[in-house]
Amino acid sequence: RFLCTCFVCGCVQVPDYGMIGEIMLYSFGFAKARDLSRKMVATFKLASEQLSAQEHYDYGMRAVRSVINAAGVLKRRSPDMDEEQLLLLALRDVNVPKFLTCDLPLFDNIIFDLFPGVKHPEVDRKRLLDTLQDLAAKKNLQTAPAFLEKLVQLYDTVQVRQGLMLVGPTGGGKTTTYRLLADALTALKGIDDFQTVHVHTLNPKALTLGQLYGQFNASTHEWNDGVAAVLLRQAVRDTSPDRHWIMFDGPVDAIWIESMNSVLDDNKKLCLNSGEIISVTNRVTMMFEVEDLASASPATVSRCGMVYMEPAALGLSPLMVSWLATLPTSTFSSGERELFSELFEAFLSPAIAFVRQHCNELIRTVDNNLCASCLRLLDCLLTPFRPTEDRMPSKEALLSLREKVPSIFFFSLTWSVGSTTDTAGRAKFSAWLTSRISETKFEAPRLPAKASFYDACFRVEDGCWRLWGETRIPFAVPRDASYEQIVVPTPDSIRMTFLLQTLLQKRNNVLCAGPTGTGKTVNITEYLYTAAPDNVETIAITFSAQTHVNQTQDTIDGRMEKRRRGVFGPPAGKVAVVFVDDLNMPRKEEFGAQPPLELLRQWCDYKGWYDRKTLSFFEIVDTVLVGAMAPPGGGRTEISSRMLRHFNLLTYTSMEDTCVATIFTTLMRHFFNAFTEELQSLVESLVVSTIDVFNTISRELLPTPAHSHYTFNLREIWKVFQGMTFLSPKVIRTKQQVIKCWVHETSRVFGDRLVNEEDRLWLRELLLSQMQKHFDLSAKDIFTSERLVFADFCNSSGERFYEEVTDLQHWRSVIESFISEYNAVNGVGMHLVAFFDACEHVSRICRILRQPAGHALLLGVRGSGRQSLSRLASFIMDCDAFQIEVVKGKCSFRGTHVTRYGMNEWRDDLRNCFLRCGLEEKVQTFLLEDSQVTQEAMMEDLNNVLSYGDLPNLYKKEDLEAIVNQCKGLCTQLGMQPTKVNIFNAYVRRVKANLHVILAMSPVGDQFRTRLRMFPALTNCCTIDWFSEWPAEALVSVARMQLESDGLSLPDQDAAIEVLQFIHRSVQDAAEKFLAECRRPVFVTPTCFLELLKTLTETVKSKQLELSTIRERFGKGLGKLAEAARQVERMQQQLQEWHPVLVATSEEVRKPRL
Repeated sequence: RFLCTCFVCGCVQVPDYGMIGEIMLYSFGFAKARDLSRKMVATFKLASEQLSAQEHYDYGMRAVRSVINAAGVLKRRSPDMDEEQLLLLALRDVNVPKFLTCDLPLFDNIIFDLFPGVKHPEVDRKRLLDTLQDLAAKKNLQTAPAFLEKLVQLYDTVQVRQGLMLVGPTGGGKTTTYRLLADALTALKGIDDFQTVHVHTLNPKALTLGQLYGQFNASTHEWNDGVAAVLLRQAVRDTSPDRHWIMFDGPVDAIWIESMNSVLDDNKKLCLNSGEIISVTNRVTMMFEVEDLASASPATVSRCGMVYMEPAALGLSPLMVSWLATLPTSTFSSGERELFSELFEAFLSPAIAFVRQHCNELIRTVDNNLCASCLRLLDCLLTPFRPTEDRMPSKEALLSLREKVPSIFFFSLTWSVGSTTDTAGRAKFSAWLTSRISETKFEAPRLPAKASFYDACFRVEDGCWRLWGETRIPFAVPRDASYEQIVVPTPDSIRMTFLLQTLLQKRNNVLCAGPTGTGKTVNITEYLYTAAPDNVETIAITFSAQTHVNQTQDTIDGRMEKRRRGVFGPPAGKVAVVFVDDLNMPRKEEFGAQPPLELLRQWCDYKGWYDRKTLSFFEIVDTVLVGAMAPPGGGRTEISSRMLRHFNLLTYTSMEDTCVATIFTTLMRHFFNAFTEELQSLVESLVVSTIDVFNTISRELLPTPAHSHYTFNLREIWKVFQGMTFLSPKVIRTKQQVIKCWVHETSRVFGDRLVNEEDRLWLRELLLSQMQKHFDLSAKDIFTSERLVFADFCNSSGERFYEEVTDLQHWRSVIESFISEYNAVNGVGMHLVAFFDACEHVSRICRILRQPAGHALLLGVRGSGRQSLSRLASFIMDCDAFQIEVVKGKCSFRGTHVTRYGMNEWRDDLRNCFLRCGLEEKVQTFLLEDSQVTQEAMMEDLNNVLSYGDLPNLYKKEDLEAIVNQCKGLCTQLGMQPTKVNIFNAYVRRVKANLHVILAMSPVGDQFRTRLRMFPALTNCCTIDWFSEWPAEALVSVARMQLESDGLSLPDQDAAIEVLQFIHRSVQDAAEKFLAECRRPVFVTPTCFLELLKTLTETVKSKQLELSTIRERFGKGLGKLAEAARQVERMQQQLQEWHPVLVATSEEVRKPRL
């Protein structure tokens, strides 16, 4: 209230549009300005009331001015035309382009009522239309009436607006429209008012705000130009009559567009932070291509002309006609073209409509994307029938083409339109397609018995449909293959690999989508690294929520070579496949944009991007994009349809239990070949029971905010059997030993992440029921001791066999000896108490470190022993433990504490760690605590390390040279050609095998849940171990050791220790009650117990010191008293000795003197 007194208040009213319009029309020479002004204002008023509400509709003052200016231009061109016709033409030219199809009849009725009897004048644009049609024919574009109408509307809008927006869903022809119009105007240069058009395109969300407009360098304080500023400055400096269109192809939001408002209004100036002002001329037009304007401010919308383009106005027919025109006439006759046309008409649109109405899509698609996907797959399958420079199709192949066309089409339709649905939708689609074929004249395909269209593959070579499993030779596991290297083919993986291979041969972008754990990444990497042609070079990237657009660009740029000026690509003769895993993980910005995806979309649309240093556009050639992602949800977002349209979408459905059983039965039979026949017979029961356990846990233990890490996928089954591959036939000879190991591994994979005793008991009962059901074993047969533990470091013979620990006391004593040895070797005192729970955690971590590329996620509160036990486990497994050192110092000018550990130090530490793993072949344990994560970019790097074992642009030039020199032999051993790419891939493989990441995190708070959601590798690539509260036995053991180490001796020490652990447990119970009643958490951690011990020790020692002081003072007092008594006694003795003398002297004194 007091602040208001410092300002002068003012009131702003809505202006009188009619009066303003009347004055402006008079200024343009209109005689009927008053009447025309009233009709114009009434038109806008009625349109705002009757037409639908759209984000790009604007009926404000700027819209009125646009109509008046357009009418003024028409008045100058045709001074003798009727003024009502001029205004009517201006109203339509300015407003009709932005209206939806459903609003056009309403607008026409409004104009008809306000301008009765006024005919809409026809404008002669024959020359422009003829040129557009000629260019469209050369570019194989179909000039549908709606398309030509939008071309004309865009041309009219360009004439009257400084800025305009092409708005509409993907597939409406926005990009094609402005490109074709620019080519047509350039072709008509010198005729009438036509001039050459230069189009400059950029995606504003593929750059940061500073890279877009310019920014000051934080280090040098120098001004660095932005891409938009450079393009606009170049356009303004051009003194020729040519026109420049600067196209911003990307989402419009209130952040970056605000700087453009001064360019779009009457000021026509771009004001940069450097103080420079760029004045825009009338020859420059600012264009924006967007899907919608949900995030644009009304100020921006009112400043721009609008051209709305709807895909429904074009339909799917132009795509099909243009595709048919690409079929070579030398091999495809008119009859075959007609056959394709009939198939399109009979099946394509009805199939899309059926999917929309009756099926559930995992990823939402648009109609024109499904149509384009079908045409691309058709194009790939018809490759054998297309002539090339060095090959012509055989006559036999051409003769059989006509009869193969329907089957090729049905196969393409199934794996394009029908590929986006889930399992239930596939059954519906196959049944619909079968029924639809029976209703037409086409012959039904001869599918294998009881097979759907999804179960069979059409072989173009012999014209037969075969089951997917029959399309490749039977699989045999290589004898020397390790468990991690074996990929068992299934009908699902075979068909997806076939489709991926088929599409990539024609360099089509592919997106594999499906639930986590369905084999997307495995299938893609297996094909790219083992089955792809030799000229394919893979660039693997993993996205997370924190992935930055610059990091994405740097990763790809780092693998490219310069071909010629402005053109980059993979090494000559190579084709780069950029594989992006978790494509939809990047977090959306405030207004919904995803910059990493916008960068990839710019590459797909314009074949390149801008160099951030030179600010010049360079083209990227011979590169294909492959993506993999899970459906939206749980941190994963829905990608825009403008990005999705560039892909052929292949949807992975959840694996059936029979398929999962086939995979792991094959794996375990290969492993159990070295065991007895009795143990080999257990394989099928082991696999079935594991699948049952997995399905039950996935169904019952769902993630909640309290335990957000309860997420399970098929990787868990893989980890269970990976643990069982550690068994050796030298020590495992009985059925009970195998089942014990299975129970142990299942408990480690599923049980170690459980947060409370209730869930653990439930899992135990589940395992007991499975043992009884499949193996006829009871609890007493398996749980012969208190704890079921498997380890490989308790064998006194020296050989490390993974076997059951039968003597728990010996097990604990072995760990205690390792603690002593660790302290002796490292010269530091690690004061650990080997209570049984701690020993179990050590064995669990050792089990993880035993696995190649085994990573651990240790969840527990601080002080629970995560780091100490990890260091001990690393020592036991002969791993070099490495941990970063985050140093904190005092800021000189702020007086606050700052962290002196940034991304440069982090990258240096990672590089040195990787080099030790890859070049020195040392097994490293990289230990990281969540409190050491100073920036979320570190978690982004960690996500990439867990997924692929590598980071982009990590190594220096001398490091790369050392890698090439030292790993050439490794590349040869792996059977690969010693090229730089293969050598580096071999090096990365070694790093991944030798590196173990142990991440210690606290599950308390929102940060943990957020990181799990943002970085999926934390759960997908790590084995979770939950550190529960210390049991009473642990508290007693720790207390006894701590008191002994402190040299504290109590009269009744055992009773005191019991009281201490009772106090700690009581406080824990009180904290739980306090949380339930007051909703306020109080964390009682093991550190609190240690602090209690410390307090007790300090208190007892203080009291002992105080008592000792008093005792000493009392002793001194007693000593003084004793000394005084002795002195008194001596004096008495002296008195007794002197008494006779005194008496004699007295008597002598009394005698009279003579």
